[in-house]
Amino acid sequence: MFHKTVVPFLFNELVILIKQKSFGSVSLNVLTLQCLSNFVLQFQFMKTIHLAELTPNQRYHYMLGTITPRPIALVSTISPEGQPNVAPYSFFNVFSGTPPVLIFSANTRSVSPVEKDSLANIRSTGEAVINLVNFSMSQQMALTGLEYPKGVNEFEKSGLTPVASQIVKPFRVQESPVHFECRLIEIKSMGNAPGSANLIIMEAVVMHVNEDAILPNEKIDPSALDIVGRLGGSQYTRVKGDSVFSIPLPANGLPVGFEAIPGSIRKSKWLTGSDLAKLAGTTTLPDSKSLTTFKEEPYFRNFSKAMLQVSADDQDKKIHLELKRLIENKDIQTCWKLIMALEYQSAHN
Repeated sequence: MFHKTVVPFLFNELVILIKQKSFGSVSLNVLTLQCLSNFVLQFQFMKTIHLAELTPNQRYHYMLGTITPRPIALVSTISPEGQPNVAPYSFFNVFSGTPPVLIFSANTRSVSPVEKDSLANIRSTGEAVINLVNFSMSQQMALTGLEYPKGVNEFEKSGLTPVASQIVKPFRVQESPVHFECRLIEIKSMGNAPGSANLIIMEAVVMHVNEDAILPNEKIDPSALDIVGRLGGSQYTRVKGDSVFSIPLPANGLPVGFEAIPGSIRKSKWLTGSDLAKLAGTTTLPDSKSLTTFKEEPYFRNFSKAMLQVSADDQDKKIHLELKRLIENKDIQTCWKLIMALEYQSAHN
């Protein structure tokens, strides 16, 4: 694989080749040179990392910096002696709806194989409350993640408010928009070395949700929850505003798929994979009658005339950017009509 510093040199050499239309003693046509140019321009550089060769710290940072965003489980537990504890874990997710299973990973301490308080408490009592973290409490959540001496109450250190649970003994966190009262199913150890993970598999028996986040159809409004996700290092993100988007799928029927898209469009330099997927996601293509009508419409006539005013080299760009505009405006059927009309026009000229 080429190193990224080599590409500017390759590209400059390619420009010379394109002008000369030759590569050593082998003659190259313009199409071949264009393909080579596209290869260099779109080349993605991937660093291959063998995880077993890294130190635990290196592995940790590579994985946490790439597997993002991760939801945060702010886990509340209580010791057999009644001492409350609350700590954040971002190796966390939901793994089953039936039964309702949540799993988070609590590592042993990095300097010794001593269990963290959350793990020790759950092992002793079999109970916990998993609280989700929203933006307004994120700074307080971060304070609970520091290494306090054993016996310190993180509720008091962080200013978070303990609230009695309905079924389990550990407290809920009042500031959290979602609480899951949980009972232990299993603890699965991943090793005995310092820093080794322990998968804590829990069944949620009661769920509490902020009513403002529940829509009339009983679905959840993610923006209302404003949940925070963990990135690498000290960076976080939030589920709010422009970060929330929808990917509509066909309600009926199967999509036509990428194979229905002409090769010249699939290989576009201007259309992304997501753009193409929106085209591939339609379940029906325009029929011959609608296509005939489309060819007579002022939009297509004007577009065809405009194409005659630009050079052959610029025609692809103009077409693909127009397709992109239509896709962004969610006018997928017009986009397909334009593609099919231009394909027909090209085949019969």
